[in-house]
Amino acid sequence: MSDTFWKWFKIIGYGFLFLKLVALIVANWSAILSGIIIIVSGLFYLLMVGLGGLGSSGSAGNEPYRDIYPDEGVYMDELNRDFKD
Repeated sequence: MSDTFWKWFKIIGYGFLFLKLVALIVANWSAILSGIIIIVSGLFYLLMVGLGGLGSSGSAGNEPYRDIYPDEGVYMDELNRDFKD
């Protein structure tokens, strides 16, 4: 057969593959979108926890507050000890 036939055959074949890919994306757009949202939110959570661990105290949580006001933590610990007695 001529080269023109095979050229058009490939163009039509790739066109159908492209349309199939578009149809799959359109049919599953909500699943794809929710997967992306879950992955991105997980990455942000890991980033948040990781950055919290970079403080001078070395852990996430209320520790940056103690870095700014170091006496507050000691005072609260003394209060708790008094109430436990």
